[in-house]
Amino acid sequence: MTTIFRKAAQYIRMSTEQQRYSTTNQKTFIAHYADAHGLEIVRTYIDEGKSGLRIQGRTGLQKLLSDVISGGADYQYILVYDVSRWGRFQDNDESAHYEFLCRRAGKKIIYCAENFPNDGSPLANIVKGLKRAMASEYSRELSEKVFRGQSNLATQGWHVCSPSPYGLRREIIDSNGKSRGKMEYGQRKSFQSDKVKLTLGPKAEIRIVQQIFFWFTTENIFYKTIADRLNSMKIPPPNRSIEWTKLCVKSILTNEKYIGTMIYNKTSERLSSPKKKNPFDQWIKKENSIEQIIDKKVFDKAQKLIKSNIRIHSEEHLTKYLESIYARHGRISTELIKATKNAPSPRAYRRVFGTIENAYAQVGYFRSADENPHRRKLFRSNDAISKIATRLINLCKNLTLKITKLSASRLQINNLLVIQLAVFSRTNAHPGYRLFLKKDADVILAFHHDGDHYDSEIFLIPRSITTNETLYINKRQSMNFLDQYKTGWDAVENDILGLLKQKSKTRT
Repeated sequence: MTTIFRKAAQYIRMSTEQQRYSTTNQKTFIAHYADAHGLEIVRTYIDEGKSGLRIQGRTGLQKLLSDVISGGADYQYILVYDVSRWGRFQDNDESAHYEFLCRRAGKKIIYCAENFPNDGSPLANIVKGLKRAMASEYSRELSEKVFRGQSNLATQGWHVCSPSPYGLRREIIDSNGKSRGKMEYGQRKSFQSDKVKLTLGPKAEIRIVQQIFFWFTTENIFYKTIADRLNSMKIPPPNRSIEWTKLCVKSILTNEKYIGTMIYNKTSERLSSPKKKNPFDQWIKKENSIEQIIDKKVFDKAQKLIKSNIRIHSEEHLTKYLESIYARHGRISTELIKATKNAPSPRAYRRVFGTIENAYAQVGYFRSADENPHRRKLFRSNDAISKIATRLINLCKNLTLKITKLSASRLQINNLLVIQLAVFSRTNAHPGYRLFLKKDADVILAFHHDGDHYDSEIFLIPRSITTNETLYINKRQSMNFLDQYKTGWDAVENDILGLLKQKSKTRT
């Protein structure tokens, strides 16, 4: 008698935790489980070296969910080693949400190494919820232990976490206090017992650091001028930088490591939470832990000049940019100020003039006389949607497809596929992007718009990605979260035909 195997996919995730979670061990265990239960593994999704705290960056899990939601998965089961491999999400509902999407699409997730059947029974749900809580708690406890350990090293003057600044290098010190040599950029220590300290880097870089401080404190020139001067001299920029920039120069002029002081915990980003600045009393400082490159008197003088910021914050310098923005756009806004190359930040205008309105008044612009910003934004969005709708209608006509305009932002193709047109929007209250979704849409054609440039980057997103009426993409996720749905106008034709084919199969 021939054995009939049921099709299954396997999801493998390994961060940097323990050997028992290696990809090889997971694959071997899952393979034994599949053989014992008459399952044939036809697809493999892998995330190697990826944290389970969030879905961002986990291309394997994102691809799995995309295949399942779009109907392109030809398997009925998804095999995962255990609950923690699915994820250590700090919000347990997030883990459950992704599993729900799979279950709604008719796919069953099996945790092979767990001692409970994932059959939806009350007992299984209780145990699974407990396992999810344990997985997230493990990450919280590990994060606390790592923070305490790094804080202890920092109080002793050892270097932790960040790359070495320009002009300095990391040096590995073994448990006996002997040097194992300097580390290259991106290199990590081999033994847990080793420690890392900062030491002097190449003499050429040290001279550049000293030269930057000399120019800044004696010639009364600011970041941009110094950066341009270094670029014209063809001085190699710091690692991972294409050229010298204002930010590169500022980071050198404000770094206390050049006067021998090690600082830790100025900012924190624990458990993949948004990066935040910590209060001064939480900083861990250790003086005289690094050989000085800059004299403390010179460094203190530089900090006073930075605080006074006389050149960049002069009223004449500030109003010059406002005049150019007003002449070019016919209005002024903080967004336009930020988008103007080399312009000071809106904070600089508030610091000098008290309020942003007072700054606008210097060039005769009054925001109250301008069109309501919300209405202007809405008009631009509707105009962009109208243009995209016209382009899509023409494309469908060329394909001899029947297209019906249900509303200004909703089109129906062949009485089967409903496409919603939507613009990614941003608000001060939401630090990221959001999309407003219609319930009857099968797919959302989403895009940004900036003036006349509104169709350079488009996304075809299945409505089933969320059950909510609004899709939020937070600041940390950025748009990488939707990369799997990115497309272009040269591919939209095939995308629509494929969606129509899937929709017709579902109907039959």
